This record gives sequence, C-alpha cells and structure tokens, in this order.
Amino acid sequence: MSFNPKFSIGQIISIDELKAEFQVGNCGSIRKSTENECFVLISNHTSKTKEYKDNWQGDIFYYEGMSIKDKKLQGQNKALAENVLPAYLFEVLKNKEYTYQGQVKLAGEYEVQEITCKDGTTKDIIIFPLKKVN
Repeated sequence: MSFNPKFSIGQIISIDELKAEFQVGNCGSIRKSTENECFVLISNHTSKTKEYKDNWQGDIFYYEGMSIKDKKLQGQNKALAENVLPAYLFEVLKNKEYTYQGQVKLAGEYEVQEITCKDGTTKDIIIFPLKKVN
C-alpha cells in the first residue's frame, strides 16, 4: 500500500485535519498510523518543555525521537531507525498550526545524546538526521 497525503509542502493545517488524513491520535511526537502504514513526526518548536530543539542544518533535519532508558532503542524509535515505514514530517512554528514538510527518511545513523533538563536532571535522547524524500 502506498499512502499519498493530500497536503502540499508548506501547507499549514490544523490538528484535526492531520488526525483525519493520517488516522492518528492526538499525543506524541512520533505517531503511528496503522491504517495508512506510516509514521507522522511532529516537531513542535513552540513547546516550552522540550530541552532539545529540532533544527535544520542545510537539507538535514535533526529530530528528537522519544525519550529512551538505558540507551536502548525500542518502540517507535526503533521502527523509525530501521526505516520500517514511511515517515511524514510536520513542524509547529506557531501554536496549533502544523506545517507539512513532506515525506522524510533517515539521512544517516541516529545519535544518542545526554542532555541536561531544565530541572537539572539528565536524560538520554535520540537524534535522527532526516532528509526530505524527492
């Protein structure tokens, strides 16, 4: 099955439109659509709780996956790292506005980074280098 979302690159949509098109829930930065056999990646630049800031460096987007424990790759992080399903990226640059960036894939090996949280504790996160699929 080949899923082809109806959105154009750069199009701004609501969460309700995103949920309806991709058949995903409302929580998490990596959302799996069983119906469409794909992942939806949400990079929320407006989040006040996120310590690592996803960012573009040239044509590579450095995306923070879900938090990990004991440096173990599991769940949706593992599936994303193994390129099991196609992934579609949305960036939230303004509250409640989801900008469609298109389909992305891994551009290299993921990296585990230890970061210091705002409360002074540390945690491990996975950073995925992604690039747009032509």
